[in-house]
Amino acid sequence: VYQARARVGYDVYRAQLGQIESRYATRQADFVRIKNNVQDAEDRLKGILHDPVLSLAEDLELIPTDVPTVEPLVMNRLGEIHTALENRSELKEARLLAENRRIAIEVARNSALPRLDVTFRYIVDGLGESTDDAFDQLTMNDFNEYFVGVEFEWPIGNRGPHAAIRQSRLAHFQAVAQVKQLIEQVAVEVSLAIRAVRNNNEQLGPQSLAIVSAQDALQALQAREERKDPATLETELGLQDAVANSRLAFLQALVDYNRAIIALEVAKGVLLEYYNVNLVEGPPPDEELLYGP
Repeated sequence: VYQARARVGYDVYRAQLGQIESRYATRQADFVRIKNNVQDAEDRLKGILHDPVLSLAEDLELIPTDVPTVEPLVMNRLGEIHTALENRSELKEARLLAENRRIAIEVARNSALPRLDVTFRYIVDGLGESTDDAFDQLTMNDFNEYFVGVEFEWPIGNRGPHAAIRQSRLAHFQAVAQVKQLIEQVAVEVSLAIRAVRNNNEQLGPQSLAIVSAQDALQALQAREERKDPATLETELGLQDAVANSRLAFLQALVDYNRAIIALEVAKGVLLEYYNVNLVEGPPPDEELLYGP
């Protein structure tokens, strides 16, 4: 903008200066919007962390300690899917539910069998005219009773237990179908995540080349010091926009690539292991914090 103002009357017209200032103001507005988005993301992250040191009332800036990676990620589709099938928590839960439903079938089958109960009872009696005499006889074990009984039960028709068996089998079939559905869903999610990682990584090279090409074209045009016609000035402005847009596109591709890596680890169910985060059970919270004094 300052260079254009200095060349007004030489090879920059007032209309062109207004156009340049308009583009500059638009870039400033974009910067303010992006800066606001970063601050909003920082506040949301502070709320998720629940760290007492990171107070939302204070204007604290979160600075990442690492930089986005540009190295291609070596992936094996079958291996990634196998890892996901072993670590996804919802899949583990579905398998446990299917196993519980299978056990319920065995319980229902046992309930449908004829019932045979054998009872043995041994009684020590205390007979006496007073409480003390009765207690003394109990301790001396003078009067004993034995009882042995056998009880056999076989319901006629046995429709209730058989209905329970069928119901248990249907519940087990549903649980197994849910496990199969989750397996297919996890495989699809991992495949999509792998494809997203590769796609975003392949965009980094062309986007980087676009930046270099736009910068070379702009520097070659700016090297000409003679009077420039309006078409040349418009071309220079367009190349400056091309350089800025190429840089933004490269940064966006870089962010998308790293987010795709995170999405892949989430799909595999090993995001915490990927970042070497270990969860341990801490002490129970103070009751005063939960229920008040």
